[in-house]
Amino acid sequence: MKARVYLVMALVVSLAGCSGGSQSRPDGGEPDGGWEETAGEGDATGQDASEQDEGPVVLRLDDVLPSRGPVQGGTWVNIVGAGFVEGIAESPFGVRDVTLVTFGDNPALDLEVVRDDMISVRTPPGPAGPVTVAVENPNGRVELTDAFTYFEQVIVDSVQPLDLSSRGGTPIRATGSGFTQDTVLMVGGRRAGSCAVTGSTRVDCLAPPGAPGLADVEVVNRNGRRLLFRAVRYHAVPSLLGAQPAAGPSSGGTVVALAG
Repeated sequence: MKARVYLVMALVVSLAGCSGGSQSRPDGGEPDGGWEETAGEGDATGQDASEQDEGPVVLRLDDVLPSRGPVQGGTWVNIVGAGFVEGIAESPFGVRDVTLVTFGDNPALDLEVVRDDMISVRTPPGPAGPVTVAVENPNGRVELTDAFTYFEQVIVDSVQPLDLSSRGGTPIRATGSGFTQDTVLMVGGRRAGSCAVTGSTRVDCLAPPGAPGLADVEVVNRNGRRLLFRAVRYHAVPSLLGAQPAAGPSSGGTVVALAG
């Protein structure tokens, strides 16, 4: 009987020892071989992922709109990209003085940072042809090659001849500058025919028909248009309706009245 009691007591002690191993570690205690350390939320330093540094702001230049303007400058354009405000100031008002936009070698005029992805400027004067546009601020410098094209505005110096047949077909020439291969000559609101452009300074056409009297001349192409007010005069083509008398002596001397 005593042997059974001792056996039961030994079994109880053994079970108590096993259940004690599952108790939690006391605060401040050193981990023993039975403990496994696990990392909490965040990175290895305990920093939350949302608080990690996202890296430097990337300055980007995507487009220039519009992409063409006269050599005299003064065209308002929008510079489209990113990094114009972020990483520099809290609002666009704080970055104007640290932002530089250039067209070729010339700085833009009246620069205004609208928001992080847009800058509005007025183009400076520049030579005819494409130029590189660049943006520079504390985030860096970026360039867009051939992003803006300067062109010569249409200028008309002279038109010859000044007298045209109302039937049309009179050869007419306009000279000036800024003429392109798509140049159109308008006379009295009608398009002249068979136009041929020579260089950027001359266009030769055949005048359209027109009513007798003064008429405007206008040169139009992708660079613009220029109007010369009442620059030429159309003349009615003479027409003979009859003659009186219809006959006379061969020696001549007969007075004849013409109607037309």
